[in-house]
Amino acid sequence: MFTCVRVAMSGIVESCISQAAWIWVSDARQSRTHDMRARLEDFKIYDEASRGLWGSICLIWRLRARHLACIGALIVILDFTVTRALDPLPALNVSTKAAVYSGIFSLDVKDIGADCKPENHTCTWEAVPTLAVCGECNQLSVDTVCTDKSQTCKYRTPSDTSFDVANSPNTEKFKVTNSLDGFFHHMNSTSRTYINVFDFLWVSRTRRKTKILAHECALWFCMKTYTIKAGDGGLNQTVPEDKKWHTTRFKKDNSAHFGEYVFIDIPEGMNVTNSSRYSVTKEALAALQRFTDPLLEGTYEKQYTIINFSSDWVEGLYNAQGNLKDWIGRFSTSLTNEVRLHGHVRNRRKDWQRYGCPAVMERQMIIVAWWWLIFPTALIVISIYYLFHTIIRGARDDISVWKSDSLPMLFCRIDPSILLKVGDGMDLPNGLDKRVGDEKVCLLREEDGDWVFKPIESEESSSDSDSEGGISW
Repeated sequence: MFTCVRVAMSGIVESCISQAAWIWVSDARQSRTHDMRARLEDFKIYDEASRGLWGSICLIWRLRARHLACIGALIVILDFTVTRALDPLPALNVSTKAAVYSGIFSLDVKDIGADCKPENHTCTWEAVPTLAVCGECNQLSVDTVCTDKSQTCKYRTPSDTSFDVANSPNTEKFKVTNSLDGFFHHMNSTSRTYINVFDFLWVSRTRRKTKILAHECALWFCMKTYTIKAGDGGLNQTVPEDKKWHTTRFKKDNSAHFGEYVFIDIPEGMNVTNSSRYSVTKEALAALQRFTDPLLEGTYEKQYTIINFSSDWVEGLYNAQGNLKDWIGRFSTSLTNEVRLHGHVRNRRKDWQRYGCPAVMERQMIIVAWWWLIFPTALIVISIYYLFHTIIRGARDDISVWKSDSLPMLFCRIDPSILLKVGDGMDLPNGLDKRVGDEKVCLLREEDGDWVFKPIESEESSSDSDSEGGISW
């Protein structure tokens, strides 16, 4: 909503700044205020101010913040700097990034623990449903095509992950890449909410034999129901295979919630109440995908003693390929811990309690930063004030509503004395700025109805002319 209002506000302010340029050079304003500072180059400064940040800064510097147009320039500056921060892209918490890093590199990832008090007692939670992350890796077949002419072999998986390897001994090559249309898993599935689907392809050539290995791995959001036992003897958490659920359906934005992937048709054995709703917002999914995609892309090459990893993440993935089943388990567990620790819990019943052991209830809290609500509202109010004030100023100085229209400039006449100073300035870079940019002018309407830019003499020459009884513009 605010984005639409901000766009409308920007259009109002830009039009007002463009109209202010005509008011600034008008003879009526300069005569009324006794301010004869208007120069020809001011038209360019006003035009740039109506278009962007740098022009607005230049306009405030030029007018020394002593003109109404500076209000419009200030609004443009605030719009480009402060208000753009009000609509950030969905981003991940630092803890989520750490969970991804830990999943890739760590050799030991455990489920988060449970707190059981008082001491010397054992607590048991028979069925604890939670949002989680599941993952698996499946081995792929590899097609090999070798050519004598190029002395290379091409290795390709069914999901079209491939590379060429030279027919030379002591060569090793490894590649990991995202796979939108995998063999076992499909990113565009309508029944599962995938985080990533990616391929591993590894080839090692020696004088005696060639080893080839390929896997397709996937991570997706799922539901798990834990059986937890905690006591003096330690902690034991188990998830039977029949206590996992993967089916989701996308629900579009409505008055109750934003777009999200909701788990549907959850079996009774998962111990989920009818009032519970487990879901993943599309913004959270997009942010997680945007962060993990580049980490799961890269190559490793080894030629004799020369080793080259494209990134540290690829080195971690290469080291994991010896036991991808355990690695994908650690990766999914790390992300599951993050979801369980920092996922939003929405309890509709405040007196809801399921276990006799002490439990922690999380409650949503909305903290309103009134400054961020007042600030854009104040900008809009000031913009409307600036609009009406510009209209009043233009009507008082008898300036038509030309704004940024270029046609009025074509039909305004330039005093011959100014044209003489132009010379070949039209043919030189910044020639007009150097020749006539500093020329003080006023825009007035002559008796025949033509609008003319007339030069304004300096104060010294003006005083000399006044002593002689002449009239100067």
